[in-house]
Amino acid sequence: MFHRAIIRVLVVSIGFGVVLALASCSPDGSPRVAPPGSPTARAVAHGAPTASVATVPVSVATPRATPSVDPTGHAGQPTPLPTQPVAERATPTGHSASVHAVTPEPTATDVRSAVGGSPSPSTTENGVYVFEVTLSYPTAALRNPWEDATVSATFTGPNGTTTRVSGFYYDRGTYKVRFAPSEPGTYRYVATVKGPTEVPAATGTFQAPASARKGFVRVSTSNPMRLVFDDGSFFSALGLNDCWGADQSQPDRLGARNFISAGEAVDADTYFATYAAAGFNLLRWDSGNCSFPVGVSLAAGGNTYSVDDGKLADQLLQTATRHGFRVMLGAFTDPAYPDAATRPGEQQALQQYFDYLIARYGAYVDIWELTNETGPGDLPDSWLRFAAAYFHAHDPYRHLVTNSNPRDGEWMYLDLRSPHSYVQSSATYADLDAAGDVSRFKNGGVPVLFGEAGNEVCNWDATSALRMRLRIWSTFFNEGELVFWNSSFKKNYCHNGSANLYIGPEERGYTRVFQDFTRGMDPRAAMVKIEPSGAGVRGYGLRSPTMFLAYLHHFAGDPPTVSTRFQADVPIEGTATWIDPATGQTLATAPVDPGPQWINSPPFAVDVALRIRQ
Repeated sequence: MFHRAIIRVLVVSIGFGVVLALASCSPDGSPRVAPPGSPTARAVAHGAPTASVATVPVSVATPRATPSVDPTGHAGQPTPLPTQPVAERATPTGHSASVHAVTPEPTATDVRSAVGGSPSPSTTENGVYVFEVTLSYPTAALRNPWEDATVSATFTGPNGTTTRVSGFYYDRGTYKVRFAPSEPGTYRYVATVKGPTEVPAATGTFQAPASARKGFVRVSTSNPMRLVFDDGSFFSALGLNDCWGADQSQPDRLGARNFISAGEAVDADTYFATYAAAGFNLLRWDSGNCSFPVGVSLAAGGNTYSVDDGKLADQLLQTATRHGFRVMLGAFTDPAYPDAATRPGEQQALQQYFDYLIARYGAYVDIWELTNETGPGDLPDSWLRFAAAYFHAHDPYRHLVTNSNPRDGEWMYLDLRSPHSYVQSSATYADLDAAGDVSRFKNGGVPVLFGEAGNEVCNWDATSALRMRLRIWSTFFNEGELVFWNSSFKKNYCHNGSANLYIGPEERGYTRVFQDFTRGMDPRAAMVKIEPSGAGVRGYGLRSPTMFLAYLHHFAGDPPTVSTRFQADVPIEGTATWIDPATGQTLATAPVDPGPQWINSPPFAVDVALRIRQ
């Protein structure tokens, strides 16, 4: 949860009235059990929302509100935006169909570099290809254009496989269907709108590029603690949360309110290009959590949605994927209908909402997150089981499903665990903190992806960049993944609770080195124990049939530099390359024979990484 003096606004329809319920987003400050030897370490699992919507519709009554940011970057009071009636924008209606391809291919535009702020080309390797069909249909006479017409398309791929996907109402007189092909080649499609007025089907073909081969993020079949793409290549997830809002003069356009360094707000393209160049590759967007919401009004008689908020989410996800980011999308900040699993009317409203999310955003999403920071007291397990089962059964892409604030037994119906971790520690224990965090959640035998991570108390101090570096490497070597909450609007933003993380040029330089190291990683690599000789050094190892990796942390600090050695069973004949995680500089290389042996490190100050492969 984004703390940060934010007011969460819940707009609830009750009969003909509208009630505004204000709920603070502050964490509960509960301590965690620190690993042995790190008495100062603690992580906070953010508190559950102080208000939730039960069996009443969640309204998108206007004027809607979104968090504003003052010049210092602090979240402020909600700022009213101009009233925009649902589905009343002036868009021509008719019977024609138009088609265009949204192709977030690697770009070569000038962006700020990861380490210095000077222009450099940005390239990505996790491109997503989305094909979009736009259909005209007369909606003026429809009571609820979101649900009074049914939109779908059938796509036939180059190998003859047929996929049916649903569409959604976009704006007055316009419906859309989005499709992410699973392989390159020629596709044929037939798209239809069924409602009171008959219109002809739209048919056509398109060519999916080679980037479609990579596919979506999955759980590795060779190591269930790791993530891979459909093509089997390794996905080293390194993610961001941030606050998102509309342009105050154009409520259906994203505003330029996000930061890449203290006081420097940039547009969304520059933002994502900057962090992509630094190796970040996963956007966690949690609807309504320091962000505009999806904008849904749930009701047993039919759901409606915000036209403007839908377009904002389109722009956010399209911009992120254009720069190589994968997407983790949260369905609810404050989940509706906690008893829906046993109440058919409420269940239907939720199912229709999930259908909308799948139709509109499924082509961009890799992970569905059902709710944000809910505990059993807020939401029973039956709700999560029902929602997870629905996504698993109706999502044509079979995306992974998770929920934040892990609970016992969730691995029976969820694909990965997504705890939150905010820590206050010293660099001495940063690696132990990370190892302890991951180990506490590995009992389910599914990947552990920290959906929110950052600092307690202050988002930056003189050693926070170093601690972030140690945390990223140690989490990876303990088979975990991190998504930080980015608060780069200023340095040294302090709060008695979760303060997130400043991710400026120094920090981005460290993340770039880390992601360069993980490129080409064998997803079969599993943890192996290594014991560095002498005092003051801790070590972590990974081993697969094709590579051996190690990470060493010199935590004692005295002497200033140290060399060490450890025993390892090297799987292959290859080259040992020692890398400085601070700079990416190669410190030493040497040929290595397969088999058990002693491995000697070069001198290093704080940490060093080893990669042995052919």
